[in-house]
Amino acid sequence: MVESSSSASLTPMLQQYQELKAKLSADCLLFFQLGDFFELFYEDATEASRLLGLTLTSRQGVPMCGLPCQNALHYIGRLVQQGKRVAICEQAEPARPGQLVRRMITRVWSPGSYWEEEGSSVVENRFCAALWGEGDLWGLAYADLGTGEFFVTQERGEETKGILFSLRPREVLLSHGAKAEVLAEWLGEKEENIFPCEPPSHYVESARTLLVFRSPERFDQNLAQERLAGRWGREILESFRLRNATAALRAAGALLEYLEEELHQKLPSLARPRWLCCPDWMVLDTAAQRTLELWESSSGDRRFTLVAAIDRTVTPGGGRLLRRWLAHPLRNRKAIEKRHETIAGFLSHPERREELRKVLATLGDPQRQLTRILHGMASARDLLALKESLRSFGPVREYLQGFSVARISELRETILPQAELVELLEQTLDPESASRGSSEGVIREGRDAELDRFRKTVQEGKNWMAKFLREEQEKTAIRSLKIGYSEVLGYYLEVTKPNLSLVPPYYERKQTLAHVERYTTRELRQVEWEILEAQQKAREREKSILEELCQAILQRGEAIHKTAEALAELDVLLGWAVLATERKYVRPEFVEEPCIEIEQGRHPVLEQVLGMARFVPNDTFLNRQRRFILLTGPNMAGKSTYLRQVALICLLAQIGCFVPAGRARLGLLDRIFTRVGASDELARGRSTFFVEMSEVSQILAEATQRSLVLLDEVGRGTDTYDGLAIAWAVAEHLYDRIGCLTLFATHYHELVALSHERPGIETWQMSVEEGPEGIRFLHTVRPGESDRSYGIFVAKLAGLPAAVLARAQALLEQWQRGSQRIRKKMAPPGRRLVTKNHQEDLELFSHPGRGGMFA
Repeated sequence: MVESSSSASLTPMLQQYQELKAKLSADCLLFFQLGDFFELFYEDATEASRLLGLTLTSRQGVPMCGLPCQNALHYIGRLVQQGKRVAICEQAEPARPGQLVRRMITRVWSPGSYWEEEGSSVVENRFCAALWGEGDLWGLAYADLGTGEFFVTQERGEETKGILFSLRPREVLLSHGAKAEVLAEWLGEKEENIFPCEPPSHYVESARTLLVFRSPERFDQNLAQERLAGRWGREILESFRLRNATAALRAAGALLEYLEEELHQKLPSLARPRWLCCPDWMVLDTAAQRTLELWESSSGDRRFTLVAAIDRTVTPGGGRLLRRWLAHPLRNRKAIEKRHETIAGFLSHPERREELRKVLATLGDPQRQLTRILHGMASARDLLALKESLRSFGPVREYLQGFSVARISELRETILPQAELVELLEQTLDPESASRGSSEGVIREGRDAELDRFRKTVQEGKNWMAKFLREEQEKTAIRSLKIGYSEVLGYYLEVTKPNLSLVPPYYERKQTLAHVERYTTRELRQVEWEILEAQQKAREREKSILEELCQAILQRGEAIHKTAEALAELDVLLGWAVLATERKYVRPEFVEEPCIEIEQGRHPVLEQVLGMARFVPNDTFLNRQRRFILLTGPNMAGKSTYLRQVALICLLAQIGCFVPAGRARLGLLDRIFTRVGASDELARGRSTFFVEMSEVSQILAEATQRSLVLLDEVGRGTDTYDGLAIAWAVAEHLYDRIGCLTLFATHYHELVALSHERPGIETWQMSVEEGPEGIRFLHTVRPGESDRSYGIFVAKLAGLPAAVLARAQALLEQWQRGSQRIRKKMAPPGRRLVTKNHQEDLELFSHPGRGGMFA
């Protein structure tokens, strides 16, 4: 709230400020235009001064700080990066002496609606989203105002969590009192911390996301229908009705209302909502995305992520599309194989492929450039950048000629060269002035006769001034006499104090300063008026020409946008062809039945970190007859890496990329489930074991025969017997009840007994080489079981004291002497608990000398 003070004691300007401020959310900073500056007052000034490092001043007890209008976008960008919303209040009329200037709020920038400063480009979307829950379904709508993309979906909570995790929206609209669990996992916060005591917003710094809380009435279904129909026609509502998607409808309506009304966005570039449906793609929940390190590594370094490992794009649009494809792996075999076929086509023409990439590297970001024009924010520099982007359309189309691949031909037909528009921009813009970011002189000489006439008047006036100055210096004998200019005084003659006695009587004093006097003459005033009038008319004419140019571009806007989308797709697929060449990736073969057959598979991230020569490849064979691999072996041997590697190869194949392997034969997966490694949910008040069991519970409830399940050390977070029993029962359920493809890594060697009863379960192990100086991890997977964990050796590598290691070795040998085998055969009712071949000595679990390890 603005600090209270009597309206009678406020100036008219501050009264106007308070009236405008009262229309905004309490958390919104108000940039209030005063001439060439934006000023902030009261607590807004204090906050902006702290966040931006601006000098805080005070006038008549009112805190204030300011910044130049021309630099405003830079400061706005810094504020929204810190989760702030910023309202822009501009002067709506020229200032008149003695009168209060009319002002109005023209736009509100927020973390989800702000696009980058002039000339910059990003490879990540900046989404503003709205979320509405109905029962166990969630409607989600999200838009990127920088590209004009608008998406809607309606899914269950788990799917929605995964979508939010991959989107990383910068801003999310929620209803007061909404269920928070769908956000808590993604944000990494306790549910009770998501809703602050004092709405209207809460910035979650760890996720770089602003949560904006709206009243439930903002999500009203009837209002949503009216708003969407008013923008796109009533036929847009049919897609929601056919899907029975009232939650998505409410979210879309609330998002549109927020952008238009609260943020004052005109949204000329916003496209019709596009539906994203989970049945169309492989679902990746939050746990899978974290485990597979798609976007962030466990160390927090984005260089060691899957997206970084496979990104060979050279355009911002290609980078954004790659991230969308990675978030939504396909389940349509024809669509996947179309991408594979396109990559293969580029691989068969290496020289043409490289020429194409060179041209694409000059493309820039036509989608965002077009958006700036649509919003009336484009400068001459933006138009110059768009010209260079458009220039690449023709050469790309030419280079694509001659390919026999269907998708390449389709993309080629979508790319429409804009030679006439490039020529118009070339003839109109002065590249030197436009590239400097100048606001004047950006139109070429000779382009417009009227503009040239105004410029000629200005130049002639300046030539006259140069001659006039020389003549005055001769007449007055004031050799230091010079002509200057200021916005307030206009043009003037400046005389230093020692020469004041030489000033002629026809000089008219304009200003007195400490060391100089400033004068004018009748002739100088006349020429000044001519120059200033011609400059103003030249500015107006340049502005008009630029507006005409923008209209010419917008008339071709749809064709440019479609071409930009096609070029983004080309960029991704060309990049994957380069990746396949660099890393020796192969084209996977898809079959109808569920199977994963990989020869010489490699981890796509680790092999780039270690180098192909150092990384050890491994095979994988899973199918209907052999659908469960029980993987044993010591810590540090590479079990978790192997599990992730298999999943990543399957994921890459289904986004349409080639894969790091010697050969791959795969069936389509509907889900990848993971329970691998530690979780970061302890901060949310959940124990490690509880989180593990929650994730396993979800897997058992949702996995199908078409799913891949990765489990690592199930049951390790509890008592040995409890853990073994749970791991055994989970393994049986996955094999007997679900029938999914499973990789089950464990230290419970007793589970090996499962492979003796179920022919579809095989036991594999991580290879270890023992020698005189200890053991060496070979990081290879081979059939068979490991009967040792080598824990003491790993403890030695970790640096445990020698005395502790010696005591541990003595205890281990004491327990091992009690029996030749430590295996307990567990079975469901009706089966023998302990078989003849697997006799167990339960006393081996006892504490040496006391008869009870757990006593």
